[in-house]
Amino acid sequence: MGALIGAGTDWRIAHAVHASRPTADHPSGRIVLTTRPELYAGTGVDPIDPGKIS
Repeated sequence: MGALIGAGTDWRIAHAVHASRPTADHPSGRIVLTTRPELYAGTGVDPIDPGKIS
């Protein structure tokens, strides 16, 4: 998180990126839902826009 915030990423985005990364309990990571997926560009997260799910 510190590296993302230091690079100028908003702390709220950095928090979601950190929470979505794989852990022992969630080895595949967690899904990030957002209506603004462009905010996650370059973070390694591929968020889902719930407004574009069909």
